[in-house]
Amino acid sequence: CRTLEDVEIVGIYHACAHGIGDMSAVKVIADKVASNTTSGSVWTIDIAKVAQKQFALKGMWQGKEGEWKPVSNESIVSDDKALEATKNAIGELKYLEIVDFDDHLTDASLNWLNPTIFQKDPIDSMSMPALL
Repeated sequence: CRTLEDVEIVGIYHACAHGIGDMSAVKVIADKVASNTTSGSVWTIDIAKVAQKQFALKGMWQGKEGEWKPVSNESIVSDDKALEATKNAIGELKYLEIVDFDDHLTDASLNWLNPTIFQKDPIDSMSMPALL
């Protein structure tokens, strides 16, 4: 792997049938990511909330003591444009185009950073909110 300027892995996304409360399958990886950054995080989607058309992103972060704690809903910044763009991306099956790191390990020519996945899509021009 090569070093990328201004790119840092600060968290991971994982999916499981039981939601974010059960991160046993990714804890070793999450701990490693957290050991290389000041505030590591793990993210998943709460499927029950998706079915209810509610905000479904759930996160956990590793504090200084090394214990994983839930990210409070108030700490997650989102707006209606982001939620609409996400809904459209799911509706357009964009997730089928994502190259993950496992794909990259199988075929090194595949770019797991997915730099072009949202080209010519309104989500590409959305600005990132300032973090508190």
